[in-house]
Amino acid sequence: MSTIVHKPEIVTLGERMTLYVTTELPNPYKYHWRRNGILIPAAPSASTFTTGLLTKEELKDKFSCTVFGVTGQETSEEVSLEEEKQDALVDLEPGKLPKADG
Repeated sequence: MSTIVHKPEIVTLGERMTLYVTTELPNPYKYHWRRNGILIPAAPSASTFTTGLLTKEELKDKFSCTVFGVTGQETSEEVSLEEEKQDALVDLEPGKLPKADG
């Protein structure tokens, strides 16, 4: 079965992400990358695909890849992206600490 992994595993808005597909089909390969089920026309026929700078809307997108080999084709399961959550910052007045809960 063809499988997609992405690096980094957790993405940040405004950064790129690279998807990798693995397969057990024999060579040679041809690849068709899809976003939300639609062929990505600018995607290379390669085992990797790098997104553009990610927007908030694209974090909801689902990616898949169909791999064509000499003995047939396989389509990966869709993968979606996960946004990195920033830790909340606390604005403290100088010399004051936040109260402990409890």
